[in-house]
Amino acid sequence: MSVKFCPACKLPNKSDATVCIHCEAPLERGPGDTPTTVRMGGNAIQPSKMTEADIRDLEIPKQGIALYLEDSIRPIATLTSREFMIGRKKFETVSEDFVDLIPFGGHENGVSQRHALVRKTDSGYEIIDLDSTNGTWLNRMRLIPNQAYTLQSGAQICLGRLRLYLIFNF
Repeated sequence: MSVKFCPACKLPNKSDATVCIHCEAPLERGPGDTPTTVRMGGNAIQPSKMTEADIRDLEIPKQGIALYLEDSIRPIATLTSREFMIGRKKFETVSEDFVDLIPFGGHENGVSQRHALVRKTDSGYEIIDLDSTNGTWLNRMRLIPNQAYTLQSGAQICLGRLRLYLIFNF
């Protein structure tokens, strides 16, 4: 499986794509452009040379979803539950279906205690902003609170000012 990474948003696309499916930036290089590199396993590589083993290094669960911080090579969470909440842990009794962003700068970056809900659908995943104080963005589009939005694997979400990527197989 060959993957082409977008020079603008750094997200994966099919090798034959000419425009990024995530941000619609052109994927073809023009004269004078430099190749984009992606950090995998601590080493910078050229996306055009990415192997299936490199993709497996992304730690994407077969029937679940992985959350990555921007510029991270390891997920902050991998989940297989049908739905989970993302926010800041308030009590010790928070269930396993909760991703606590306090250790990743959640409070400083404006993440609400109950910021967003991600749930599995028949065709993938969707995200719902839970009327958060500082908002949720999906691929640079602000979400309307309490409305479901379909997620594509590799989607960028911003919870307040904290940027995450959601990667899944479906």
